[in-house]
Amino acid sequence: MDIISLSIDGEFPIFAIKLACGNTTAIGNFESQLKDLNFTIQNAPHVSEKNMKNRADLILSLAAFENFYLNNPAIDLYVFITSDTDFTVIMDKLRKYGKDVWLVTRKADKDKKLFSSCTDKIL
Repeated sequence: MDIISLSIDGEFPIFAIKLACGNTTAIGNFESQLKDLNFTIQNAPHVSEKNMKNRADLILSLAAFENFYLNNPAIDLYVFITSDTDFTVIMDKLRKYGKDVWLVTRKADKDKKLFSSCTDKIL
């Protein structure tokens, strides 16, 4: 996972951890754009052919919470780009510990009660 550090007007450092996770089909649709934006791409293959579920949400949630626990680098704002309500568990937990949580989602999903109850801002 890449950690990018920069500062704005020399005031304070800003750290960004860019991680995209999913199966090769889903990631494949956006792979070149994600690489252009310096995302680390982690494959999360399907664990069952029956329901086609993968572990991407668990991998990303654990990465966010691991960063929170280690506090290295210190990150105050977590931005999730998803329409998957499974992420509301980690979003809620991060907010519980004083972190800002933003969500970027589809227009059709922005009014989901689960999302509005566990984020500070929905884009």
